[in-house]
Amino acid sequence: MSISHTFTVESTDHCETPLSAYRDVAPALAEIARLLGKTKETVKIYDPYFCAGGVKRHLGALGFPNVYNRNEDFYKTIESGRTPEYVTCFCLIQACLALCPPA
Repeated sequence: MSISHTFTVESTDHCETPLSAYRDVAPALAEIARLLGKTKETVKIYDPYFCAGGVKRHLGALGFPNVYNRNEDFYKTIESGRTPEYVTCFCLIQACLALCPPA
């Protein structure tokens, strides 16, 4: 599949995460959603780093239909103040650390 990106990409840092990896983290995402008072169906996940759209397809297949992952320049989105109202990767990391603090 050939994707034409709306931003400059670095080919050595532009790889899709496989479905198996999303299967591994899906239970943790579901638990984080629960802690946020959401379900898999209602939590909104923002993955700002678009590659070929796999994150949206894979998480959707695992029951997370509200994934924002678009072919847009994340850094320009931040500069313009247009980031969506979704749970960001940073928020997910904070929630994980709250559940399992480092030793």
